[in-house]
Amino acid sequence: MTLLVVVALPFAAAIILALSPLLGRRLGRSAGAILTAALALSFGAAVAIAQAFVAGKTSLVAEFGAWLPLRGSDLALRLDTPLVPVLVGLTAVALLVALASLATPEAGTDPARFGAAFGLTVGALMLVVTARDLLLLFAAWELLAAGTYLLVADRRDRPAAAAAALRSFVVARVGDTALLVAVLWYFATFRSVDLGELAQRIDGFGTQPDAVARLQAALLVPSLFVLVAALARSAQLPFQVWLPNTAHTGTAASALVQSSVAAAGVLLLVRLAPVLNATALAAAAAIGAITAVFAASVALAQSDRRQLVAWSTVSQVGLMFVGVGAGSASFAMLQLLAHAFGKSAVLLGERLRAARVGALALATGALAIAIIAPPILIPVALTVLLTGVYTARLLGLSAAPRHDRADGGRLALAATVVLAMTALALAVVTAGGSPWVPLVALAGLAIGVALARGAVRVPLAPWLVAAARSGFAFDELYRASLMAAFEAVARSLERGTERVVEWAGDEIGYVVARGSRGLDRAQRRYARAGEVVAIAAAAALVAFWSLR
Repeated sequence: MTLLVVVALPFAAAIILALSPLLGRRLGRSAGAILTAALALSFGAAVAIAQAFVAGKTSLVAEFGAWLPLRGSDLALRLDTPLVPVLVGLTAVALLVALASLATPEAGTDPARFGAAFGLTVGALMLVVTARDLLLLFAAWELLAAGTYLLVADRRDRPAAAAAALRSFVVARVGDTALLVAVLWYFATFRSVDLGELAQRIDGFGTQPDAVARLQAALLVPSLFVLVAALARSAQLPFQVWLPNTAHTGTAASALVQSSVAAAGVLLLVRLAPVLNATALAAAAAIGAITAVFAASVALAQSDRRQLVAWSTVSQVGLMFVGVGAGSASFAMLQLLAHAFGKSAVLLGERLRAARVGALALATGALAIAIIAPPILIPVALTVLLTGVYTARLLGLSAAPRHDRADGGRLALAATVVLAMTALALAVVTAGGSPWVPLVALAGLAIGVALARGAVRVPLAPWLVAAARSGFAFDELYRASLMAAFEAVARSLERGTERVVEWAGDEIGYVVARGSRGLDRAQRRYARAGEVVAIAAAAALVAFWSLR
C-alpha cells in the first residue's frame, strides 16, 4: 500500500483544497502547508519504496480489484526498478518547489486553487509512472492535461497566461486523442490492456523473421499515435508552441511545468517502449535531435530570460527523446532527473533577491543542464555547444534588475540550493561516461561569455535574429492550423446548437399546440356526453317517480 500512498496523497491534497471554498473556508497560507505536508509524506513513502528496492526487491504491485469489464483492466499500480529513481526524484522536486512557493507566495494567486492544481498535476505524474494498464495510463494522461491547464491558467488576470492556458489545452487535445486511438488499437489487436501481458505476448513471438515482421507491422500505427501523444505533451516539433508561453505564468507553476510536466512524453515512451515499433522509436530520436537544435537556436535569440529558459526546456527534452529513441532509457531517465532539479533551481533561484546564494543556485542549475546530453549524434554535440552559449546569456540576463524578485528567507533559499546541488551531482554522474560532453558545454560557455562582453562578434542578419526570436513563425502556423480548426468546429457546433434549439422549440410548441387542441376537443365531447348523461338521468328519475 506504500505505492498507493505516493500516488494518492497529492490527489487527496488537491481534493481538499478544491473543496475548501465550497465549504466556506478560506485557507490562505494554510493551503500551502496542506499541499507541502501531503507532498512530504508522498516523498517519504517513495524513499521507503526505494529502500525496499535497494534491499533486493525487483518490482512492487498494488492491486485494488477490477474497475472495467475488460481483460487486463484491473485497478492496479506497478513499479519496476528502472523507474524507482524517477518516482523519488519527481516527488522530491515537487516537494522542494512547493516549499519555495510556500515561503515566497506570489501576489494575485489564490493559494487553494493553486495548491489544488499543483497536487492534481503531481498526482497525475505519479500515476503516469506507476499505472499498470493502458486505460489507467490514459486516465492519468487526461488528469495531467487538466492539471497543466489549471496551473498555467492560475494567473488568469494576465492575458498572456490565459492565452498560454488555451494553447496548452488545444495541443493537449491532439495528444490525448492520439493516445486514445493507440489504446483502442492495442486492445483491438491483443484483446488486453495490461502492459505486462502485452510485453510478454510481444516477446513470445520469438525470432522468426516472418513473425517479427508481422508483429512490427501490427505495432507501427499505434506506436506512431503514441509518439504523437508524447511529442504534444513534451512540446516537441511541431507541437512546441504551447510551452514557451508558460513563461508568463507564476514562478512555481512554471517551475513544475518546465521541470517535470514537459518530460511526461519521455516517461510515456519509456513506459510503452516494450510495445512500440522500432521505427517509431527511431522517429522519436530524429525528431528529438531536430527539436533540440532548433529550440537551442531560438533560445539564443531571446532577450527575455523567461522565454530563454522555456526554449531551453524544449531543447533539453529533445535530447531526452534522443536517448529514449536510441535505446538508452536509463540514460534518458538520469537526464530527466538532472533536468528536473536543474530547471527548478534556475526558475526559483532567478526570483530570489538574495543575490549571492540565489545567483549561485541559478548558475549551478544552469551548468548542470548544460553538461547533460546523450553521447551520440552530431546534432547532440551542436546542441550541447549552443546550450553552453545560451547558458552564459541566461546568467547575464538574470543579473539584470527585476521588479518581481522576492525575499524568500532561508526556507526558499535552502530548497533552491538543494535542487541546484542535486542537479549538478546528477549531471556529473550522467556525463561521467562521456567526458567530451562537459568539455563541449564549457566551450559553449566560454563562447557565450566572449559574445556577452563583445570580445567576439558574429554578424547576423537582423531578419534572421527576428525570425529566431519569434520561433520561426510557428505561432502563425499554429493559428492557421490547430486554432483555425478548433474555431471552425466551435462555430459549427454553435450554429448546430442554435438550429437544434430552434427545431426543438418549434417541435415542442407544435406538440403543445396539438395537445391543447386535442384536449379542448376532448373536453367538448366529454361536456356534451355529460349533458346527455345528466338529461338521461333526470328523465329516468322522472319516469321512476311517475311510475311509482
